[in-house]
Amino acid sequence: MTPDWKPRWGANLPDYIPLVSAVCVTADRREFVRAAIDCYLAQDYPHKELVVVDDGKDRVADLCRGIPGCTYFPLKGEKQKIGVKRNIGARVAKGQIICHWDDDDWSAPGRIRDQVERMLASDKAVSGYHSMLFWDGAQAFRYKGIDDYSVGSALCYCKEFWEQYKFVAEDHRRWEDNVFVQHARNDNQIVCVDAGQFMVARIHAGNTAPKKPYESPRQWEVVDRSELPEAFVATEAICR
Repeated sequence: MTPDWKPRWGANLPDYIPLVSAVCVTADRREFVRAAIDCYLAQDYPHKELVVVDDGKDRVADLCRGIPGCTYFPLKGEKQKIGVKRNIGARVAKGQIICHWDDDDWSAPGRIRDQVERMLASDKAVSGYHSMLFWDGAQAFRYKGIDDYSVGSALCYCKEFWEQYKFVAEDHRRWEDNVFVQHARNDNQIVCVDAGQFMVARIHAGNTAPKKPYESPRQWEVVDRSELPEAFVATEAICR
């Protein structure tokens, strides 16, 4: 029996372009959000929208105003867990596919297209990047994950799959994205590759999940700055 969330792409895959919702959950990271919006606008994937879920004190509604296809969703009350905010963003999203668009990550113009094409080709409900470049403002690193694992910020998935396995609130033993990825692994519904030049994640004091590359040399490799995409290096100054 085919699960309810199994992708139904249609018969003619080359002509089918599903709507992708890039979901950005944020709080008090104005300069990062500005850069994330620029990355969204630069995407070469033609059928997309941006959903910004904001529970910070410094609201970024002004940055979202006038952005084509952008929905700004402010939250009231106390700050929410990341898993809760991801669920809100997914619920608000109109797209058949949801792509995590974390405010402190940089994405190359072809990122959405790359992940969607991999989902279409593999007929999987989830695509991601198991390995990725990171930058702490002075040093570049490469995170090396296992083949069927995805970094949480690099997840791209069918909304139908999310409806079956919504994100949990973190308990600091199992982050919400790891639980989601495990569901995809259990169902054999995830396809992952090295991000290559498609993404760079930033290491900074405000990371939700602290990054300590020097303490885990088996997973983290120090790399030369020259391995960072030129476009990322050119725009990085605005975020510092």
